[in-house]
Amino acid sequence: MENTITFGGSVTKQINFAMQQNYIPVFRNITLTNNTDSDISGVKLRISFEPEFAKPFESAPIDLSPARPAEVPQIDIVINSEYLFSLTEKMVGSVTLEAVREGEVIASEVKTIELLAYDQWTGVNFMPEMAAAFITPNHPKVKEVIASAGVYMQKWSGSPSFTGYQTRNQNIVKMQMGAVYAALQEQNIAYTAPPSSYETAQRIRMHDEVLTTKNGTCLDLAVLYCACLEAIDLNPLLFIVKGHAFAGAWLNNETFSDCLQYDVSAITKRIAKGVDAMSVVECTDFTAGKKVEFDDSERHAASHLESFDDFYFAIDITRTRAGGIRPMPSRVSENGTFKAVDYGERKRSDITSAPSEMDIIGDIELNGEQREVTKQVLWERKLLDLSLRNSLLNFRPSTMNVQVMITDLGELEDEISKGEEFRVCAVPNDMSLQMADNKIFEVENDKAHIDAVAESEFKSRRLRTFLSESELEKIMKKLH
Repeated sequence: MENTITFGGSVTKQINFAMQQNYIPVFRNITLTNNTDSDISGVKLRISFEPEFAKPFESAPIDLSPARPAEVPQIDIVINSEYLFSLTEKMVGSVTLEAVREGEVIASEVKTIELLAYDQWTGVNFMPEMAAAFITPNHPKVKEVIASAGVYMQKWSGSPSFTGYQTRNQNIVKMQMGAVYAALQEQNIAYTAPPSSYETAQRIRMHDEVLTTKNGTCLDLAVLYCACLEAIDLNPLLFIVKGHAFAGAWLNNETFSDCLQYDVSAITKRIAKGVDAMSVVECTDFTAGKKVEFDDSERHAASHLESFDDFYFAIDITRTRAGGIRPMPSRVSENGTFKAVDYGERKRSDITSAPSEMDIIGDIELNGEQREVTKQVLWERKLLDLSLRNSLLNFRPSTMNVQVMITDLGELEDEISKGEEFRVCAVPNDMSLQMADNKIFEVENDKAHIDAVAESEFKSRRLRTFLSESELEKIMKKLH
């Protein structure tokens, strides 16, 4: 059958229970294109599924003009949640699209779709933020871990309470993270090697399975640790790098502006000593057979961020909740129970000690009392502001900034230190700023293009800096 109508649009290639629970549509949009020279009226779109993981759909009639794609409105696909909930293995299904006119199929197309198991994550290439759905802070097993963590809070601070960010003190927040770390260390979970990459669908063991079977990959452990942090009202982060996953949390009540953070420098700036806006934790360090302090675990996790090429992204869990990604319901096996492997009990002497206290420049002491703001304190803040408010540490280009081209940064510093006057000049109209052209010029003339222009046209000017005409106009307007 020759298709007089072709189908277009966006179809989800993978779907699982977590996506269905978070209202991820199978079809974002579908268009029908009339390939004939005449109008075709009264065309309906019919969609069927194999296996029947969703109910068949049929649209209202639409009229198609020649060579003009028409979008089908209101594609409401009702997915059988129980079917996806029961899947234990991935399977390949099909979606059949049919254009029907007066009961006759005049065009059809079959698309494949992967139905993922209940505990499968879609990986780094397709909606990776859905990993947040596997973080379930209200799971009963997570509450048991938090109860155990309270013992360490009692030991270290004198109170078993978890106060989240209420004290506005990074040391107390880190102490809470350390208490959860110690409680998971006490569980004596064995580390299981993960697959080589996360580029395809990856299974994630749910929290009860990890804590019952005492086994988990780095991703399983990181997800579990994030769930515990979220349960005590902290803002957790899940980090994915090449072949590995680990966790962390904000030390202040903050989030990123997006669910996914692809800029590794945004992480390294915030974990830097003195800034201390974020803490990262290597979750495989609290597994059986290891005796790694929380502070050492932080250093191990930070080492994974040294390679920009290996960094995939960080998932801000609190931000995903605001974006509508909810924890998915837990599944309980009715036909049997998981078999636990006994690795013995871990001695309390093997458990990590409290995290070391950080030096914080601010007006909040460890006990939460206000610090008197004296002139000395104000001077300290101005001179030693290592937070991201310091634009020298966290520079962001904006309309209030002007880009300056110089030939030698050291020479610029030397000239400015002399206290002489300088003139800011616009870039000459005949000067090309293309990187490739500048490189060719440098090879052929044994000097940079900007140096040649400076020597020939601005010999009397000691500073070789250039601005575009538009940038120069902006500066003049601001001055006036």
